[in-house]
Amino acid sequence: MNVFTIELATSWIEQAKKELASVREYLSLIDQDVGDGDHGEHVVRAFEEITPLRAASFMTLREVFEYTGDVLLKKEGSSAVKLYGVAFKEMGLSFHGSEASLDEFSQAIRAAVEKMKEVGQAKRGDKTLIDVWEAIAELTEKEKALSSINFEDKAKTVLKASKYLLAQKGKAAEYGSNSVGFLDPGTVSSYYLFDALTHVLSEAEANEPIQQTS
Repeated sequence: MNVFTIELATSWIEQAKKELASVREYLSLIDQDVGDGDHGEHVVRAFEEITPLRAASFMTLREVFEYTGDVLLKKEGSSAVKLYGVAFKEMGLSFHGSEASLDEFSQAIRAAVEKMKEVGQAKRGDKTLIDVWEAIAELTEKEKALSSINFEDKAKTVLKASKYLLAQKGKAAEYGSNSVGFLDPGTVSSYYLFDALTHVLSEAEANEPIQQTS
């Protein structure tokens, strides 16, 4: 599988909504350690505002991601939700048709990362969701086929390592060295976003018709 389609895009968002909803309480629980304890509520409520997406309702990938980004950007009170809105909106601006090659998908992820860094005034290593997104961007830039990318595995690796970083942004930064050893909730919710993508791609790959060879 080397093409990212509207169907994959809509399935990704729908699967992400399900996965985030399933860990709503967990996301808020880990946010209590060095945050406000409401990450799960903010993120899940924002994604719940996205009406059920169906591939037939969209003509281009840009429409899918711009719609998703616009919905998230309307929600207030969460810097993570704002960054997710920025990311999906920026991805939408990178797409031009009903499908995208791996290279085009990779460029869209990279554009999302750079825009989030600009808006959030953060960089990789600050112990934010950008740690996951930039690692994913680098991964897509190295791979040759969309179906060979394990987004979940890369996100999990970054998530585990980020636990031992010193928080540089948000309320967690106020804890200084005490932020080391705790998970950043935005990093965790980003993990679930890319776990959802892995699930969707794996399912699509399994359902692809087997080509006959002569």
